[in-house]
Amino acid sequence: LAGRAWGGGKAWLLALDQPCGTPQVGPNGDAYIQTIGKVLYRVNPQGKVQWSYTAPCVANLLSPLPSGDLLFTCGHDFYRVHDGNLQWKFSGVTGYSRNFLIDRMETVYAMEGFDGQQTSHVIAISSGGQHLWALGSQHWRPQGLFLVGDGHFYVTGKIADGDGAWVIACLDR
Repeated sequence: LAGRAWGGGKAWLLALDQPCGTPQVGPNGDAYIQTIGKVLYRVNPQGKVQWSYTAPCVANLLSPLPSGDLLFTCGHDFYRVHDGNLQWKFSGVTGYSRNFLIDRMETVYAMEGFDGQQTSHVIAISSGGQHLWALGSQHWRPQGLFLVGDGHFYVTGKIADGDGAWVIACLDR
């Protein structure tokens, strides 16, 4: 892994023992990267490893958080890592869509059961890993999520009867 500090500092090179993917860069400039051996690293802009964590699988959807923690999915589960230690694991019933959101309080909003499932819904997971709520039904399938700065949360979805109709829901979190 190679990099250079944002302020134009010295270029650096960090040797890793296995091939790795493209890093995700967090709000604080730290890079989060995973090797093919399932080891996740947090590396600061000066090239120093802040922590490492061995994931239970090849992690998907790496999402650095403003706090410096890392959120990712493995199969049906969300994981949150803090300072190289598992902070929490939230187990779902089915897989999650790539379209998930994280608000300023680091609450996670994700679509579950989105891929041809009979029932799909949106879930909210607190920054502490607790299930807050779920929204959805057999009559419509969530397709998109977005947050607005004023605190409103929107979900778009397709009516499940197949006539092509869509619905939009607005929630005040």
